[in-house]
Amino acid sequence: PDGSRLATVCRDGGVRIFDAATGALLGRLVGHEGRVWSVAFEPRGTLLTAGADGTVRRWDPRIGFAAAALTQVAVPGSVIRDVSALPPPAGASAGAASGPQTTIIAAERVLGFFVVDHPRGAPRQIATALTGPPWAVAGDPGRRRVAVSCVRPAPPEVVSLAEPDGAARPIPLPAGVNPAESYLCWTPRGDLVVAAGSGELLCFPPDLRHGRRVATIEGVVHMVAAAPAGPPRVAVVGGRADV
Repeated sequence: PDGSRLATVCRDGGVRIFDAATGALLGRLVGHEGRVWSVAFEPRGTLLTAGADGTVRRWDPRIGFAAAALTQVAVPGSVIRDVSALPPPAGASAGAASGPQTTIIAAERVLGFFVVDHPRGAPRQIATALTGPPWAVAGDPGRRRVAVSCVRPAPPEVVSLAEPDGAARPIPLPAGVNPAESYLCWTPRGDLVVAAGSGELLCFPPDLRHGRRVATIEGVVHMVAAAPAGPPRVAVVGGRADV
């Protein structure tokens, strides 16, 4: 979360942690069976990973890579395509045994999108208008918003999890946004970045009222992530060269 470490996942099932400044490999976490699709840092520095084995797993590399705590988060389904995390809801006591430590959002390949207030909350489904298989999720920590996308050429959707009744309220995006297989991320100030599989990179300001193309990446995009601090910066994995 402070930008000092970089986490990557791979088809070999490993989770690797690097020093963001030097690129040095700090350690490797092993626990998934088969390919790992996604990784996300939680606000406190723990890691979430989503795998083809149908599990969301939670790690704590701060206690040492060999002894990293590994717990499985209850998310329905058989293949978890993507995972993201938000801080606890306002008013929740994150340090108390009865309070959620983090809100986990996951995209299951067939069943849809789920929210879990870990460790004690049961998974609840996020209703969206998307009709294709779920593809990506991204949480906006500052405003408790979630962006989701699907495989089919359809606009990503944004829902708010900050409603008093706990319901997920849809937030419309401007018309004309229709990229397929979009990867998503939020900058610290609340900009939504949408990276289409075709290489088009779009950015929406925090109010989401308009979007602009900021770059076109040559080749297929596989992931996008925003720097957790400092000026808005985005890393794109894929194309003919990573950016």
